[in-house]
Amino acid sequence: MYAFPDKINEAANSYSPSVIANYVYDVAKSYNRFYAEVSIFNEDDKTALAFRIAFSSAVAAVSFYSAMVMLAILSGEILLAVLSCSSCCG
Repeated sequence: MYAFPDKINEAANSYSPSVIANYVYDVAKSYNRFYAEVSIFNEDDKTALAFRIAFSSAVAAVSFYSAMVMLAILSGEILLAVLSCSSCCG
């Protein structure tokens, strides 16, 4: 996720929104591997559980939702609603 701002700049400079789409696809594949290998909600250690939930929320908010707004797949209002959700995201 740390490379996301660089990918945004690359996409803007090259007029190529596919750079963002490809990057988010790669993040999704990596997160899917993480999700398959690491039990998120069946964790007894509260610190590990909190980290896994926060990590999952960050991946969703920073990468997926932001990219969807940039690619005009979601509206900015939906992104703001997701990011401000305190009942499910803590």
